[in-house]
Amino acid sequence: MPNQKNKQNIITIIGFGRFGKLLAHILTPYGEINVISRKPVKKFKQISFKEMSRSNWIIPTVPISVTPNILKEISPYLQPKTLVMDVCSVKYYPCLWLKKYLPSHVELLGSHPMFGPDSAKHGLKNLQIVFCPIRINKKRYNEIKKIFLSLGLKIIETSPREHDRQSAKSLALVHFIGRALGQMKIKDPEISTLGFKKLLQVCENVENDSWRLFFDMHKFNPFTNKERKKFIKSLQKIDLMIDLDNYNLADLRKIINKIDEKIFFLIKERLEIAQKIGQLKKENNLAIIDKKREKELIERMINKFKTIDKKFIKSLYSLIFNQSYKKQGGKNG
Repeated sequence: MPNQKNKQNIITIIGFGRFGKLLAHILTPYGEINVISRKPVKKFKQISFKEMSRSNWIIPTVPISVTPNILKEISPYLQPKTLVMDVCSVKYYPCLWLKKYLPSHVELLGSHPMFGPDSAKHGLKNLQIVFCPIRINKKRYNEIKKIFLSLGLKIIETSPREHDRQSAKSLALVHFIGRALGQMKIKDPEISTLGFKKLLQVCENVENDSWRLFFDMHKFNPFTNKERKKFIKSLQKIDLMIDLDNYNLADLRKIINKIDEKIFFLIKERLEIAQKIGQLKKENNLAIIDKKREKELIERMINKFKTIDKKFIKSLYSLIFNQSYKKQGGKNG
């Protein structure tokens, strides 16, 4: 049970989504809980930013992409020695934002609770929370750690960069796989395996989170893009290995057909993105044709794919550029 000292905490939770509600409930024994939310709040005291000045512990539980604006908004109301603790599922950029947008007289702690409403259904014991101390008094830090240890959580201390490096695999890649399974709309068949049921559980868990969280954890983690590309490349390699097993002429032609379909699917995607770029160019009064970028793209591919004839790469890009410019509303002269 929390002691009287813990009860002196005045905790303000900003944002009251699924995780904000969970955090409010688990921290109730450790202080007075206030909530700042655009929507009406039940069971907890709802306050404004101005009323937040009496709080000594602030926890924003907003989407990662919204965090910088929230930090700027709360900055004028923070009293000396107030602790601001973020709970973003990425750490490198949020920890930079804490230092950049908040005054030097407040204490800062980066954290990532490695649990959510679904995983916490059966309690918090042996689940993890990551701490990245930024600027916090040792005594205060030990008090915070004591609270989360009393909840049964395992505390992992690390740097923001190391957190993101590891979670690019353990979190972002898992969400990527789960979302892909969700797009397939797979169901549990009558003939099934334990492994398949675990895959379905992954799919269910990640789909309970918002698409905004999914996009943000990939956009704001500097390591996710590399891991995602490695995974896709591995899938493609294994797919080709299956096709090439005990192949004959007919099989090889089928493989060529599959590759051609992939090529045209990617060209279709490229042209759709080119069209969006064209819209942005028009909004910002930028020229449609960009010869400098054309040259950079061609040179990059020539250097990357040295076994492919340079003239072929240039000719192929010429066709792609022409189609892209047409989508953007211009012509490649």
